[in-house]
Amino acid sequence: MKIYCAEFVQGKPLQKIFLTISHRIGNPVGKHFSDAYFDLVTGASVDDVLSKLSTKFDNHFGKMFVQLIRQSQKDANVIELFPELTNNIEEHIEITRKNESNISVERLQAFILALLPIPAYILMAKAFPETQEFIRQTYYGRLVIILSFISLFVFIIIDRFIRRVE
Repeated sequence: MKIYCAEFVQGKPLQKIFLTISHRIGNPVGKHFSDAYFDLVTGASVDDVLSKLSTKFDNHFGKMFVQLIRQSQKDANVIELFPELTNNIEEHIEITRKNESNISVERLQAFILALLPIPAYILMAKAFPETQEFIRQTYYGRLVIILSFISLFVFIIIDRFIRRVE
C-alpha cells in the first residue's frame, strides 16, 4: 500500500504502479499485480482488471485495498484512507502472530499433560512395585488407564480443531 501511495502521489499511471508493485513485493501478491499489469497492458478495462485482482485476495484487507485503488482512480482524495488501512493491516498481523504464539504454547502444554500419565506410571512402578498390581487388578487402576487413553484421544480431537482456527 505504501508503494501504491508513493507512486500514485507522483502521478504515475495505474499500469506503471502495478508494474512497480509486482517488482517490489514477493509472491503471491507480486504475481497478482504482475498479472493485473499484463491485463491492463493487453487492453482490459480497469474495472475488469480490478475485479479480477480482488478475487485473488482471500482476506478482506486485500479486497478493501483493491476497492480503494478503484476509488482512487475516480477521486484522488481517497489516497488519505490508505494509511489508516495500512495501520489496520499491521495491527491485524500483530494480533495474528500473538494468537499463533499463544496457541502453540497452549498446544504444547496440553500435549504434555495428555502424555503425563505414562511417565508417572513408569516412575511409580519403579518406586513402588505394587503399582502394577493396583493398575492391573483393581477397578480404579483400570479406570486410571482408561481415562489416560481417553485424554489422549480428546487431545487429538481438540488439537485438530485448534489447528483449523489458526
